[in-house]
Amino acid sequence: MSGAPRRFPRCAQMAQYASMDWGTVVTGVVGLAGIGGALLSASMTSKSSAQNLRTGISAEDERARRAEKRAIYAKYLAACDETSFAAPSHFLENIIPKSPQPREADERAASLYVAAVTANAELQLVAPAVVRELADSLQHLMVEGGKRYGDTKRQLLAAMRADLGEPTDGT
Repeated sequence: MSGAPRRFPRCAQMAQYASMDWGTVVTGVVGLAGIGGALLSASMTSKSSAQNLRTGISAEDERARRAEKRAIYAKYLAACDETSFAAPSHFLENIIPKSPQPREADERAASLYVAAVTANAELQLVAPAVVRELADSLQHLMVEGGKRYGDTKRQLLAAMRADLGEPTDGT
């Protein structure tokens, strides 16, 4: 064992790595990381888009439901008002007939009452409990008219507005 340097097998392997083109290796690793990042980003964007779509659909469903309730509430209030305005004149015509055919007044009053009952039935399907209870009270008072009818209608209107998310300032 003279002065010649010894070569270890491991050193030969390491020398092989030292002569490797590291620029190519780094470029390949960076490329793979870029592809992985792009896939991760696409996956996250897809999930975010799906969630945004679900949120948008839920919001649209809620708007449609509120619009449907608003139409039902308006129809019911109009039917009650029309019946309450027609009821006193109907009862007067039955007491003091002004025309030879009071039967027309009976038919009109019955038709208006049926419309109000139908509107109430529709309201009962979509309204919260407080609105349903006030609507029933208003239905019973509609032929009487007077202060109790007006007070109950104001309470009902306030409850309907609250249910629709509208301000109830003084109504």
